[in-house]
Amino acid sequence: ERVMLQRHSLKPTSSSTSISVSAPRSSRSIVIGRANSLGRGSDNKELSGDDKQRSLIVREIVETEKFYKESLHILIHDFLEPLRTANPKILSPNEIYNIFGNLEEVYGTSSDLLTSLEEKVAKETNEALSSQVGQIFTKMTDRMLKVYEQYCVNFRKSMESIDEYKKNNSAFSDFLDRVCAMVNVAILGISDLLIKPVQRICRYPLLFKELIKFTPANHPLWFSVSRSFLRLTEGNGLLDPDM
Repeated sequence: ERVMLQRHSLKPTSSSTSISVSAPRSSRSIVIGRANSLGRGSDNKELSGDDKQRSLIVREIVETEKFYKESLHILIHDFLEPLRTANPKILSPNEIYNIFGNLEEVYGTSSDLLTSLEEKVAKETNEALSSQVGQIFTKMTDRMLKVYEQYCVNFRKSMESIDEYKKNNSAFSDFLDRVCAMVNVAILGISDLLIKPVQRICRYPLLFKELIKFTPANHPLWFSVSRSFLRLTEGNGLLDPDM
């Protein structure tokens, strides 16, 4: 996935800053037609054209956030917390932070975002959803970018630390093998879970780009949707393209 960034225009140019983060094999693709399984999906029968597409994209944002939050929960519940409470200790507090960084803040941000989105999906009509989602992201973007920036800055160190500790700490290596088998992520491994926040912050602009695609410039929803897109795209400049 590639996000092209230009501060004052929605159309990328050759001078734009590019950020590229590859999605893992297990990433859920944006299949718009699947999203109408989320609440109030039957309303889509009353919509046509751009309105229907916007509604489906909004519901896809909610659904993918839900699966993303579940991945973060696995990291915290099955990896981070057991390492903190292990007796005897497997890793020092500093070594644990080197791997997980501010993951718990990322989880809290995702949890708050999902709660707000699900409330709107449950209460609002399809016609109002796009505007409400744009407002939610506009309100949360500054917090999101601050939290994700800190996580992304630590990410390279996280990957290097995992490799180092696995080589030099047999207890840690055994712990990873045991937990990965227990939670059925042995094929992916902890590194593929830890990269999900990096991928998610890149995914948000792509989802809003789809919303803009089906929102005419003279539509009342255009401003909130495009504003969220620009802020999220600008924020992706914090990522290292070689990460």
